[in-house]
Order: sequence, then structure tokens, then C-alpha cells
Amino acid sequence: MKKVFSILALAAFFTAAFNANAQLSINVGYAPVTLASETTVAGTTTNSELKMNGFFAGLNYNMNLTGDIYLSVGAQARYNLKTEGDTANLIGLVNVSGESKQTQLLIDVPVLLNYKFDVTNDISLSIFAGPTISYALMGNTHTTGSASILGIGGGTSNDYDWYGDDSNNERIDVSGTFGLELIYQQVKLFGGYRVGFMDLNKSDNVKTTSSGIFFGFGYLFE
Repeated sequence: MKKVFSILALAAFFTAAFNANAQLSINVGYAPVTLASETTVAGTTTNSELKMNGFFAGLNYNMNLTGDIYLSVGAQARYNLKTEGDTANLIGLVNVSGESKQTQLLIDVPVLLNYKFDVTNDISLSIFAGPTISYALMGNTHTTGSASILGIGGGTSNDYDWYGDDSNNERIDVSGTFGLELIYQQVKLFGGYRVGFMDLNKSDNVKTTSSGIFFGFGYLFE
């Protein structure tokens, strides 16, 4: 099913890109993501969340289907990041520190229907909704730790590949996306919400889904 969605999304993107009536825009924005997991062991379920900052940049083509109904198809790169660490000092003699940095890079292909109407001669508003297909190019957790006594000591580091041979993470996600877009001449502001439909963990006892808000701005080419 995920392969079917991906093929349809790519077909829609290239159809829009080569449509002479499609309008191109370049977009950037902020899209924090929450990866929520449910783990069931011996009949007991525990919940956990990984919240990451997210930033995206990309382009989309918007073409008229009929009347005030449009189809918007895009492609964007999205980079998610979370860094946390801690340091402890014991009366100036012992120093212990650790840091964890989690990063993820994805390609998103949103395929959105939108209803557009004019507010004034220069301002229009659009309501959009549809699926977004995402493919994770990479994901990594880098941890470092160090300990010293009176300045003498050492440190360690470790990397975990989210999509390596020993990983249970899925690369492909399909999300429901909806939101609003405000257009003033050639500048647009937009925001919305994305909720993932797919289980991103291959384990039978773990279910992981993604969700998050997004907002940004773009420039429309004539």
C-alpha cells in the first residue's frame, strides 16, 4: 500500500510540474514533529514520545482543476533535530557530562486539494487537505559521554543508525495533512497540522506514529 501511495504521489508531482497552467512556489518553514510510541509487554502498555524541532524547504505546483478547486503537489526536504545533555560536578573534583543528538532527514511529497477564494483584490484564502507521503533518507542518534577526576579522564561516543540492519524503524510514512493558506499578491503564509497513518515500527509489540503542526511562508512565481 505504501508503494502505491508513493507511485501515485510521484505521478501527481510530475503531472503538475509539466502542466503549463501550474503555478510554482518556493516555501520554507518550521515543522516540529512528535513520534509517539506505544509499547506492550506482558499485557502492560507504556507510552513514550520523542519531540523534535523540524525545518523544511521545498517547492510546489498549484494547478486549477475546476472553478475554485485546485490541486497542489510539492516536494520538500525536512530536517528534524533534538539535542539534550547534562553535566554534573562534584565539589570541583569529579566532572561527568553526557549529550544525545538525534537527527532525521526526510523527503515529503504532499498532494493536496485546495479551495481558494478571494478576500479582496490582492488577498485570497485557501483551505487545503490531502495526503503527504514521506521517505526518511537518514536518521541517527549520536551520544557522547565523558568523566574526569581532577581533569584526568576520557570520553566515549556512539552512533545508532535508525534505519540500519538492526533497526525496526520504517522509512515510509503517509500522513493526513490539512490547513489554511493566506496569499497576498506573490507572497503566501500557511499553517496546518499533519497526522501520520502508518505504524513506523516493525515490532509486533511497538506502535509508533508521527504528528505535528507546521507553518511557513512562500513566494509565488508568475
